[in-house]
Amino acid sequence: MGDRKWHFAIMAMALFFCLGAAGAEPLRGITLRWEPVSNSIEYEVEIYRDAVGAEGEAVLERRLTPSVDAYFRLPLGSYRYRIRGVHRLGIPGPWGPIETFVLTPEAPLALPEEPRTPVPEVPVLPGAVPPAGQLAQQGQKVAAIGRSLGVALTRVSYQDSNYGAYRSFALTGKAGVSYDPRPWSFHANAFATLATLAGSEGITARFLGVNVRAGVPLAEAREVPESWSLRAYGGYYYTTMFVSDDLFGFRNMHGPQLYPAFQKTLSGDERVAFYLKFSPVSPDFGDLSLSNRELAAGAAWSRGPLSVTLDVSDIRLNVAGVGIRNSTLSLGAAWSF
Repeated sequence: MGDRKWHFAIMAMALFFCLGAAGAEPLRGITLRWEPVSNSIEYEVEIYRDAVGAEGEAVLERRLTPSVDAYFRLPLGSYRYRIRGVHRLGIPGPWGPIETFVLTPEAPLALPEEPRTPVPEVPVLPGAVPPAGQLAQQGQKVAAIGRSLGVALTRVSYQDSNYGAYRSFALTGKAGVSYDPRPWSFHANAFATLATLAGSEGITARFLGVNVRAGVPLAEAREVPESWSLRAYGGYYYTTMFVSDDLFGFRNMHGPQLYPAFQKTLSGDERVAFYLKFSPVSPDFGDLSLSNRELAAGAAWSRGPLSVTLDVSDIRLNVAGVGIRNSTLSLGAAWSF
């Protein structure tokens, strides 16, 4: 009797999923292509359900992409779309002509290579500045300069040959700014301990750090529907500690850094990123060595302006004969604007 009940339940579930699949609206993939514009670094694509004209209609899908093609998965039917370029200053150009396409079960995966959709040039007068929030009002952000603020829960594990061990949990504040005039990328960020949540009784250890980096792409792919990039950064790193009664710690360590980073677009505005960091540090640039260094790695997931980050760091130093090791693990979130 029990076996018959399980058999009936499985048959009912299979029937339910079959009916659901039959009632689902079928989707079809298509790649839209357009002519490149010399003074544009990005392109905005809007797709509408087929109707007379596009102005005033609800946008079915909008996307901002640096490539000259974009992949979409849409229900079967007739559509209209239009494209415009975005100047490197963040200024959007005029919309191109409204084009059409039809998705049927036998529709091609891509529109013909020729002719491609024409996109008008973006007129820019000398001294022009980006119109604040023009694209942001449409749910997109095209800004030459990016900024971010974040906070993280950090576990600190410190040890040296004189003092011994120190452990704590702290709240860390983070701030960053970026400027990406393709193909270059310039990033700067800082972190500081905001508060010690738990640790050795009566002892407070705070950290401060600054990173300044410039990078270029080593490899990238802009194939639709996904894209990825691998960049190499180099720059400067500074970090120091502030400890109650100067019981332990290090002060004013700085040096160069190498920072490879990988980023992949999953879909739309959803991305994942990973990085590694190596920085030989010393109180004096003339005393740099590979034995005094910081190794760090991290990962981030972001959707729109929100990012969730995970960072690990390991610093090993020998200062005036004192061996120091400091390890941190941080889980945080940041908001870009």
